[in-house]
This record gives sequence, C-alpha cells and structure tokens, in this order.
Amino acid sequence: MTITKETLDGYKEVAESSAYSLELDPNEVLELLRYINKLEEEVQSLHIAPSCVTTPYFWDCECEVDYIHPKTDVECLLCHVEVDEMPDSRITEVIDCLKDALANPKW
Repeated sequence: MTITKETLDGYKEVAESSAYSLELDPNEVLELLRYINKLEEEVQSLHIAPSCVTTPYFWDCECEVDYIHPKTDVECLLCHVEVDEMPDSRITEVIDCLKDALANPKW
C-alpha cells in the first residue's frame, strides 16, 4: 500500500522543502516534528503492517546507509542508481530517518 496525497495532506511539500536538507529554523523544526507525529498516527490508523506502507515521495538507493532520498533527487551520487530504477521508501523508515536527522543534525 502507498500513502498518497489524499491520506497525508502536505507530505509532498515536506519532502520537497528545505526541511529535508535540514536548513531549518526553530519554527520549521517544530512543524516537522508535528508532521512526523501526524505520519505516525496515519500509519497506525491504517490497521496494516507499517512495514508494508510506502510513500511515493521518497525512494531507496542501494547504499548500506543514508539510502533514503526525496524524489527530487533523481540519482544517488554514491551508488549511481536512478530514482526510476528503485522502489519507494517505507514510510516507517522515512519517519525514522527524519527523527534521526533532527536528533543528530549535520549542520
């Protein structure tokens, strides 16, 4: 199952915003935390295994770490696979990635 715009309003904007690259001000961090909470609630409300839910706004490359990319990245610069060759990311992994990025900023 894929979470779409209909089930997660605003998800595409978050994926394509500067929030993903973590160029955030405190208000954006708070907004992203609220959004992560909303995503978790939406996944739980689906009553299916969360590991089965993917999102059309992120994709996985073949790297062992840092393998989640927004769909705006058309190619992984490390493993050189392209977005159209790879699967959508699991929503639970995207949520974990965003939480980790906020807890351990690299800026």
